[in-house]
Amino acid sequence: MKIIAEGIETEKELLKLINLGVSTGQGYLLQRPYKKFLDISEDIKKKIIKYNNIRQNQLKSEISYIGNIVQKNPTFSLTASNKQVKKFFEFSSVTGVCIVKDNYPAGLIMQHNLDYILATQYGNSVFLKRPASLIMDSSPLIFDYYNTISNVSKIAMSRDSKRIYDYIIVTKENKYCGIVTIKNLLEYTVKFEKIMQKILIL
Repeated sequence: MKIIAEGIETEKELLKLINLGVSTGQGYLLQRPYKKFLDISEDIKKKIIKYNNIRQNQLKSEISYIGNIVQKNPTFSLTASNKQVKKFFEFSSVTGVCIVKDNYPAGLIMQHNLDYILATQYGNSVFLKRPASLIMDSSPLIFDYYNTISNVSKIAMSRDSKRIYDYIIVTKENKYCGIVTIKNLLEYTVKFEKIMQKILIL
């Protein structure tokens, strides 16, 4: 069923309807009543195209934010021990944690890196009871909530092969917001392409 909006008399009303996704309408702003069908003016055509382009760009931006696929995983403080982090991994499906200072990201510990370090000679005796800050990655990928998924994906996939599957940390107003896994990033990229195809039809 197609909705036809009636009584469009101002640009404000036209913009509101376009933002609501209404594709058909009539009213004095578009054309005066006449016994024959009349085309709308070029000026109105340009405005309709302009408002539709603005709407599409807004939709593209809103659904492409990296923050839309963020997971609010637990964090650990700089003073937390590697033993605490290891125990958390053992009883969780999570494979990476953000190390924070006053809720600001300070680093990242991935489970496989922690296991590797602790498995080395003297690893347990030297690091297990010491702060996680000693072995964390102090320069992980960190992106703002409103960074685009395409930009994040491009940078994440260009990392060194040893770090390519490491979690991506997302911040909002510079504070920890959550993480994004490479799996979720790739899955959403496919989903995003399908969403964009639908938007282009609107």
